[in-house]
Amino acid sequence: MYRIYRELELNLRIKPRKRLQRGVPDKLTLPQAPNQIWSMDFMHD
Repeated sequence: MYRIYRELELNLRIKPRKRLQRGVPDKLTLPQAPNQIWSMDFMHD
């Protein structure tokens, strides 16, 4: 198919890509007491 299109100098039909639908992110929960949520930072030399 590609060879025939090239010989006739036709453009190949390019199908448009479908966009992915992104969902709504969940809201962050707020801690109810101190030291309830911990996080860790990573460093790279």
